[in-house]
Amino acid sequence: MAYQGEPGAYSEAAALRFDAEAELLPCPTFPEVFAAVADEAWAGLRERLRAVRRDRRVPFAERIRLAYLAYFQFVVDERPLYDVLERLLWARGDQASSNLRLSIEELREDLLPDAQEGALGGDDPDLVATAMVGMGLMVARRMLARGKLDPEEAATFCTNFALRGARDRTGATRRRSA
Repeated sequence: MAYQGEPGAYSEAAALRFDAEAELLPCPTFPEVFAAVADEAWAGLRERLRAVRRDRRVPFAERIRLAYLAYFQFVVDERPLYDVLERLLWARGDQASSNLRLSIEELREDLLPDAQEGALGGDDPDLVATAMVGMGLMVARRMLARGKLDPEEAATFCTNFALRGARDRTGATRRRSA
């Protein structure tokens, strides 16, 4: 648990009173407290997503949908925390970029076996991972701005959109407008 202050300060006592078992992290400033909380939340979310994506018993498209669903459900369930993450993401520069780069790298690694099996239609796993992370961030942001985020709807949209290009290049029938 991050708190603003030094060890021995009243804020440490308050944190211990809130949770006597917590591992405490003293931070000199409030922005550093928010950054510590955001980093921990980001790491927890990445771990949840990684567990879903790596279950090779589940078909590729369903793993992608479940990962998006876990992300969008996090956005809804942890809205105040998500709002902090969102603000820090756009304000923190290098640290936020390193969190995003790590998320993209983890997804790229998870996509490599799928790419070898042809599930990405020959697309570069790094570019696919970058597009998928960016799309999830922007769809969540846009749906929240509209005042409604339905995790199922958002996950289905992102999955279909992300996989459309791969399907087009693997020979599946393309929809054409009349």
